[in-house]
Amino acid sequence: MSLESGKALKELASAIKTMTHPSSTDEHIENSRKTEADLKIALETTSREKPELLEIIPAITVASILTDIIKATEEIVGSVRELSHQAHFKSVVEATVLPEKPPLNRRGSVKPFSDDYGDGDSDSGGDHVTIMVHGTSPESPKNEIPQAPKEGKI
Repeated sequence: MSLESGKALKELASAIKTMTHPSSTDEHIENSRKTEADLKIALETTSREKPELLEIIPAITVASILTDIIKATEEIVGSVRELSHQAHFKSVVEATVLPEKPPLNRRGSVKPFSDDYGDGDSDSGGDHVTIMVHGTSPESPKNEIPQAPKEGKI
């Protein structure tokens, strides 16, 4: 319950900072309310089992404090919404299309090769990979003029 209230408060702070209408605080408050209802059911079930009063008082105290936090958060949400309307905050437009990913610049190749040099000893160094990297000229980064390939072993 406190986690969801915290998320709602964080979103409200962001909305005030960016001067936009808060958008998903209702979801966080609703999640808090559902958790509060579950907690009440759990406490009622526990109280029917006739526990010792001293055993249940800490749980009831915590539940009461968490309920007060939710109520205070709801009041803050209402105040920020009123502020956002009176101060003419911008509306947040949700992006419905994913942004395009930039194309990958592939300038190299990876080729595995055998370590067997004909002497029958293939355990002499393990597997190797040759990596060929084709660089670009610093004068013309857009044209990608290939330079001499560089080889290396890993």
